[in-house]
Amino acid sequence: MKALKILKWTGISLLTLIVLILAFVYGRSYQLQHAKLDIALRDNIVVPTDSASIADGFRQTRLMHCNGCHGDNMGGQVMVDDDIIGRLVSANASKKVKEYSDAELYRLLRHGVKKDNSVAIAMPAEMLYELKEESLLNIIAYLRTLEEVVHETPFPPNNFKFPIHMGLAFGQMKIEPLKMNHAAPRKYAQHENTPIARGEYLVQTACSHCHGTDLKGDEFMKSPGLNIVFMYNQDQFRHLLRTGEGATRKEVGMMSEVVQNCLHHFTDEEIDDMYAFLKTLLEEEEGIGMD
Repeated sequence: MKALKILKWTGISLLTLIVLILAFVYGRSYQLQHAKLDIALRDNIVVPTDSASIADGFRQTRLMHCNGCHGDNMGGQVMVDDDIIGRLVSANASKKVKEYSDAELYRLLRHGVKKDNSVAIAMPAEMLYELKEESLLNIIAYLRTLEEVVHETPFPPNNFKFPIHMGLAFGQMKIEPLKMNHAAPRKYAQHENTPIARGEYLVQTACSHCHGTDLKGDEFMKSPGLNIVFMYNQDQFRHLLRTGEGATRKEVGMMSEVVQNCLHHFTDEEIDDMYAFLKTLLEEEEGIGMD
């Protein structure tokens, strides 16, 4: 009889613990996803309207992977629909931009903060924060030219599975606008005009969302550290960022898709600058010489 009572109270205790853990996980995840940040709007935003700025804005949206998330027409898409992760849907940017002032768009892109001060949970805010002022304004200029995409059937809402809620609740996954310092000086946009400095800026603004701000790879994104560049000479690296083919002239998973959709918009000079930076970084950190 005593054993049955112990078993009963053990079961009740375990059930209570499970309920408390679930309440914490879902409650904390909801709190983070719906968090708001008080980031002031910039005054005197001047968005260019000339064709050269708009063309550069289009190119910048590709280098910043905007079309990878929002689709080539920027009309939004179901980005992920997975039994383990759940569903992640990007906004119809072609429609949303009409609801935002220039200052609100600037804040959204620079800080990952939406019109109502809530955080944009999938916005690569850390990467966009480093973008040069001219480039960011050119992106806004391009977005203003978008023709609104109308979908016959609305997209379903985001619907995350338990592993995502748990990752957010226990800090294995971070929402970028919540972890970054929004008052920090931009580290890369003000660099001196040398190939290595330009390369550092380009890598940090186009590669860090997938490969991490430390460029050492990201477990969730399943991306390697950029020390992988030791596998490439300069010509092979240029070929990779032009075609998505690796050193063996074969496609290399997600990187091939990212290059073909986005990164092939880099100029030859930009690619060479990125290689120069990564080569120097690798030689300093790993002691590996590269020819």
